[in-house]
Parts: sequence; structure tokens; C-alpha cells
Amino acid sequence: MQSRLSAFTLLETLLAVLIFSIVVTALYSTFRIGMRAYELGERNIDVMQKSRFIFDMITKDFRTVYYEDESNYNITFRQHVQQFENEMERARREGRLDEFLERIEDEDYPNPYSFSSSIDLSFKGVDDGGSDGLSFVVHRLTDGKTAAPPWGLARITYAIENDRLVRTTDDVFLPERTKEGEEILKPEPLKATVAEGVKQFDLKYGYFYDMDWYDADDWNSNEKKYRNPTPEVEEDDPNYEFIMQLERNRPADGLPAYVAVDLVLTDAGPKARERHFQSLIRIPRAEETYLPLEEEYRPELGRIR
Repeated sequence: MQSRLSAFTLLETLLAVLIFSIVVTALYSTFRIGMRAYELGERNIDVMQKSRFIFDMITKDFRTVYYEDESNYNITFRQHVQQFENEMERARREGRLDEFLERIEDEDYPNPYSFSSSIDLSFKGVDDGGSDGLSFVVHRLTDGKTAAPPWGLARITYAIENDRLVRTTDDVFLPERTKEGEEILKPEPLKATVAEGVKQFDLKYGYFYDMDWYDADDWNSNEKKYRNPTPEVEEDDPNYEFIMQLERNRPADGLPAYVAVDLVLTDAGPKARERHFQSLIRIPRAEETYLPLEEEYRPELGRIR
């Protein structure tokens, strides 16, 4: 009697291949979803770490901010420049400006702009849409390897360049000028990239005025614009001279209480997703001794989100 050999039929083989393909496809899809989630998580962590690094660096710089009212320094320098400019204006009124300009070209004529070293200790914030700039002076001690800057002070500047947040370190000296008043270029300061992929660096400056908190788009510590605004008074007002005298004695705006930083960063993925981060960073040396609560902001002026 002849024995029967068992074997798969063509239909059974096709069914087995189909089932195997479904299982492999499901496993591959699950693996790809897991890998994408992992890659997305890695990119999110990287962007979050980048934002934390930016906020930490600015906070660290703010802790060592150094500021003095403009009337407390460059006094001798301003006196000599004012005397020089008054002399030039007098020559212009008397019709002997050409003679004056010819005289100052003499090598023996002292350059009033280089009589003494002029410095800048101001705190300045420039509003430029989503690419704001910030510049201020900090204490900077030597690390034992490099020489300390003059008076242990350095000017720190934050700015956006080609989607990069750049931190510049320079001295506190103003550029020297020729007798004609033209600036002499200084050597390039030290630049370092803080973070790449910075699509927005928007800054607001907080201050307390007239029993309320306000935000400003820009800031200049030497001006009287926000915290101590210049009063509007007509020249024919009988109290004009008195008010102007009081105005001259009023302090400048000084340091803001805080800087609200609004960041938009992109990750390193192929689609370059954007992430939004915000932080309100206090300046310890400011006049205000506390930060405002959210409900203290006036809605019509906007609030920190």
C-alpha cells in the first residue's frame, strides 16, 4: 500500500505569507512610532535645555549688574567736551569757523575727546521686533588665568545674528574720537554663541510708576522716559523755569525691575518645529524690592503671559 506524503497547498502557503506580512508590518509600524516618539522627545528635551541655558545665563549676568547714574562719572571729560563745543559754536556765530577748524588740526592743539578715558555704565535695551538687543555692565573678576578688565567691569551684550543668540564681552570704554568728533573703531570684542535656532528674542522691561506696574519695549537707564518721565510744560508757563530746574534734579530711569524674556526656539528635526518659552528675570540692584503678581498688571497695558 502506497503511503501519502503531507504537504502545504498553494492556498495555505499564500495565507501563511499574508499573515506573516501583516505581523511584520504591524511590528515595523510599532517600532517606527516608538522611534519617532523617542526622537521627538529627544528634540523637545534639547530645546528645553537650550531655553533653560539661555535663561540661566541671563539670570547669572543680572546678579552682577553694575550701574551708576551718568552724572557720577565722565565729569572731567564732559566738561572739556562742553568747553570745546562752546568754543566751536562761538566761532561759528562770529564767522571764524574755518579759522577755528584750521587751528584744531594743529598737532599741538589738544584733542578734547581723548583728554581722559570716557566710560559707559548704562543699561540699554533696543526694541527690534523679535530680534531685540540688550547691553549692560557687570562685575567680572579674573579667573586667575586672564587679566581682570579695568575696575573689574565688563560690558555684556546680547543680540540675534542669523538665528543665533550671541553674547559679546567688551570693556566699558567708549570709542575714542578724532578732533572732528568722528569715532575711532575699537578692536572686535569677544563673541560667543549662546544658542542656535533662536527665531525670536523679544524683551520687555518692567518698572513701577504711579502706584502701578508697567512694561516698556525698550530701555535706557540714562533717560527720563518711564520711571521718571519728563513733564509736559509750555515755555510760556509762569512756572516753566522752576519746573525745568526740578526736572534737571530728577534722577534718570536707572535699572528696570525685571526683564521679561520671550523666546521662540526651533528643534533640530527635519521640520524644525518651533517652541515658545517665557521667563521673567529680576534685576536685584533695581529700585523695586519685589516682583509684581499677575493680577497687578493693568490689562489694557498687557501682561506677561
